[in-house]
Amino acid sequence: MILTGRCLLWAAVLAAAVMLFMVGGSQAQYREPFYETPGHGRSGVVQDIIDIHLVENELIGIVEGRREFRLHLDLGEKIVWRAARGAVGAVLTDSRALALSDASRGWAELSLKLQEADRAASIKPFISDYLVMLVTGRRIIGFDSGKRRWVQQSIPIREKVTGSHINTYVAAVITSKRLFAWGRGRIGFTEEKLRSSETVQYVETRPHTVTVGTDARVLVFKSGSGRWREF
Repeated sequence: MILTGRCLLWAAVLAAAVMLFMVGGSQAQYREPFYETPGHGRSGVVQDIIDIHLVENELIGIVEGRREFRLHLDLGEKIVWRAARGAVGAVLTDSRALALSDASRGWAELSLKLQEADRAASIKPFISDYLVMLVTGRRIIGFDSGKRRWVQQSIPIREKVTGSHINTYVAAVITSKRLFAWGRGRIGFTEEKLRSSETVQYVETRPHTVTVGTDARVLVFKSGSGRWREF
């Protein structure tokens, strides 16, 4: 009876491993979305309407259970992260970023630069119900569920990213010398330079706002206004 139990146990483990391989193949190495705090980016009222599937070497994005968008991966192209949440979904491969939303007419695509592609596994992905943000160390890449294309912002040479944050309608990246913020409906990132001796003490996010407190002032970015306001 003991031998039979062990055999059944090993058979179950083997079957699970075979099923996992069949579903994802060699490319099913996905990382979970990164959040500054668990639960950030959830509005509590938005339904998940995007599904992303990988069948052999083809991505299948399904929007609201009725619209289908297919995209073939290149030979040897590997997926390093994918996620779908609320009204937006995205895939990061070792050569490009791809996204879908309820406003999409197809996959929105943005190629990675050579150095980014070489270190694709180190790219930090962030997702909320409406926004996707990828922080590569060389630039910030964003996708808004209400738009059909990626937006991007270069990070100046010799500046180090010290923090990245997302919430329902806003996202922000803090570097050693400046603040970048972006909100739903905006066409790009809004920059605010830090003073020469100024240091960031804290960052707080709410669904529509990002608040940055330094040792000299308080700066607030609101998604609707699209600018940093100083207090």
